[in-house]
Amino acid sequence: MIGTFEVSADQAGRITVPLALRRRLGDDLVICPSMPPERHLLVYEASAFDAFRARLFPHEPVTQDALSLMRNTVARAQEVRLDKAGRVLVPPRLRTWAGVDEAVVVLGMGAHLEVWSAASYEAWAEMMDSEEAALRFTALREEMERANRAAAGSGS
Repeated sequence: MIGTFEVSADQAGRITVPLALRRRLGDDLVICPSMPPERHLLVYEASAFDAFRARLFPHEPVTQDALSLMRNTVARAQEVRLDKAGRVLVPPRLRTWAGVDEAVVVLGMGAHLEVWSAASYEAWAEMMDSEEAALRFTALREEMERANRAAAGSGS
């Protein structure tokens, strides 16, 4: 699932999942908060959420920070269902937490979706277009290239 889509939430808090994304989704979904400091929502197929949770928390959390992260991501998660019109009802508490109101941006992120308030997404996009972000990502790209060369050189 890939792409960026501008959609609207109705008064009941339902968001229509774009057809290009819906084709790859099942009907049973899980919506959860993103990890701090970001404030958008993550949407997974139910089985993919289980895999995400298992990767993030392979063992029971043993520190207060890990427990807090689990509470934020797992305990606040809600199971939802895609209706026949391709809409998903975003629970009020999660809508409020993410600031999702009428104008919404849905991002296809491969194995999951992100749901942003349009204002938050625009602020993020503006920040990503900054010179500071360009420098950070240039350094990250170089680091990733070095790691890839090292992995290729070791026969991994």
